[in-house]
Amino acid sequence: MLEHIPPDITPAMLAAVNARDRLKYEGKTAELTHSDKAEVISFGFHGEHYPLPLYLGLRNHSPSGFAWGYGGSGPAQLALAILADFTGSDAFALKHYQEFKFDIIARLQGDSFLLRGLPILTWIGLHEEKPEQG
Repeated sequence: MLEHIPPDITPAMLAAVNARDRLKYEGKTAELTHSDKAEVISFGFHGEHYPLPLYLGLRNHSPSGFAWGYGGSGPAQLALAILADFTGSDAFALKHYQEFKFDIIARLQGDSFLLRGLPILTWIGLHEEKPEQG
């Protein structure tokens, strides 16, 4: 995962990052949830939480659910869902989820994970299209 903050982040942006870092995603495998599929929960700014939707309407890689720790269809669905949920932009999620899968989701190891907002926001900052300076 990314462990640095780009040098062009201003104090105001850093405050937004700290607020956004309250958002997080927590995943557990089917073995831990004692069900037939893995579960990923999205936590909001004030502690509210909900099961992360699969976002199958955007792209259907894995109707059977999420996975992580490798580069397959379950991790692709998770990468798409996290980017769509976190950014609120289906277009950004569709454009970047495969890279996000390999950079972040495939590196999550074990039966559970906790992915906070700061590494996601940092990754997004490195992949946003910057307007051309003219």
